[in-house]
Amino acid sequence: MSIGKVIVEKRRSLNMSQGQFAEKIGVARQTVSSWENDVFTPDTQKVIQMAKLFDCTTDELLNPAQAE
Repeated sequence: MSIGKVIVEKRRSLNMSQGQFAEKIGVARQTVSSWENDVFTPDTQKVIQMAKLFDCTTDELLNPAQAE
């Protein structure tokens, strides 16, 4: 599974829109969309912020198959 798919699943599990999620981590909604569609990969600082927000490890975001 790609990081984009993981972001979508975890964001939806918190019942957050892309806009709400973007606001919480300080990016534009279009940025979230590009991550979720695997056009771009979030930088390290954003991955750390996401892990805190999603209450998971960075490894779960970056390498979900091995984190299970």
